[in-house]
Amino acid sequence: MRRLIALSTSVVGGPHRSRWLRSALAGADGRASQGSPHRGLTREPRHPPDHTEEMRIVSLSQAPAVNPDRFVAVSLVETPASSMRVIRLAPGQELRPHVHGASDLLLLAVEGQATLDTLDGPVLLDAGAVAVLEGQEELRAANRGEADVTLVAFLAPPFPPRPA
Repeated sequence: MRRLIALSTSVVGGPHRSRWLRSALAGADGRASQGSPHRGLTREPRHPPDHTEEMRIVSLSQAPAVNPDRFVAVSLVETPASSMRVIRLAPGQELRPHVHGASDLLLLAVEGQATLDTLDGPVLLDAGAVAVLEGQEELRAANRGEADVTLVAFLAPPFPPRPA
């Protein structure tokens, strides 16, 4: 039986949800699950027509642990369109200020509290928060707390740029 668990009915409800989503909400027999507001949907879930690759699963545990002598910044995923890095900062460590050229950056705080120095002053990035920086915006991140910090950086297009 195939099921999609929705965290919020406002996300999946309403007239704008896709056919795929409606069909994914239905059970393996094509009918909606008991108690579901989506009764009577009979379409089987479809995969996108160009879906031929296997999904990869990566874990933050694949990245090195915090190093008290030097910050950790390692690539964990590289695709033709994006990249993902794990950054670990021990208390007192910081990244040198830098930009990412044509790559936009989504910086997710996973553990601890990072301090991002901006033109308007320091901004705290708590675990669960995301900072969005366009390529030419300077990233200045530090761990000024007492606990380790883990950040995940999503870059698109990949950084550094690859030769054509």
